[in-house]
Amino acid sequence: MPRKNSLIDDLILAPWWISLILSGIAYLASFVIPSISSSSMGTTMVLTVISRLAPWLAIFLLFIALLSFIRGFKVRAQLNRQKSVKTLNELSWKSFEDVTGELFRQRGYNVEEMLGGGADGGVDLRLRKNGQLTLVQCKRWKKKKIGLPVIRELLGAMTAESAEKGMLVTTSTFTSDAVTFAQQQGIQLINGTQLSQEIQDLKNSNSPAPEEETTYKAVTSTPVPPPLPVSKESTTPACPRCNQPMKLRIVKRGPNSGNQFWGCTSFPKCRGIIN
Repeated sequence: MPRKNSLIDDLILAPWWISLILSGIAYLASFVIPSISSSSMGTTMVLTVISRLAPWLAIFLLFIALLSFIRGFKVRAQLNRQKSVKTLNELSWKSFEDVTGELFRQRGYNVEEMLGGGADGGVDLRLRKNGQLTLVQCKRWKKKKIGLPVIRELLGAMTAESAEKGMLVTTSTFTSDAVTFAQQQGIQLINGTQLSQEIQDLKNSNSPAPEEETTYKAVTSTPVPPPLPVSKESTTPACPRCNQPMKLRIVKRGPNSGNQFWGCTSFPKCRGIIN
């Protein structure tokens, strides 16, 4: 049978601010509940017990929020440290699942994870996006290839949960019959090399563009002043802003990649350009 999370597990896996909000509600309840009056002795006793337990519940939820924050920070740091299949193989099996889940989370999926151990029934992650359920099985195998039985197990889980998609992620590779069967069943396979590249692409997409390139793209959205006349003594134009010599530069990124332009040699103090 697939393992299931407890309520505490779900709170730890949820964003930390959820437990923080619940802690605040419990704390406020310790002040509000005593002001409630009731003619029933039983109800009064229950309210008294709840009001006395509410502060302790608030403290407990605050502790859960701290655990959730620390776990989230640790998983994001682990994801950022991944550089190759080798570093992925150095993770524990649970850390590998966590890193894979964080990758999908940053790709825009709603990720349901499992915190405890035990049998998973062929499912480690449940992804939801655009109303579709995708079941993911993670295998941190260093050398052994993923064979047909693992793919069949995932397919069985997809059928049982009526999932639209299935995905198997590994640090290893797949046998030829596993690849053929997965293609027939519409199951996506991600090997170690592909997973490492996905992580690098995510890290690159989250990296800010260099300031000079960002400035150029921003400036080109407005009319560029005509270039000043070039003196006979030099083929280098003068900056239209500060009259300093300019340097020929090349746009490295964006729709204008490869185009040349003149940039002021005083950049970033001066941001003058000539297209």
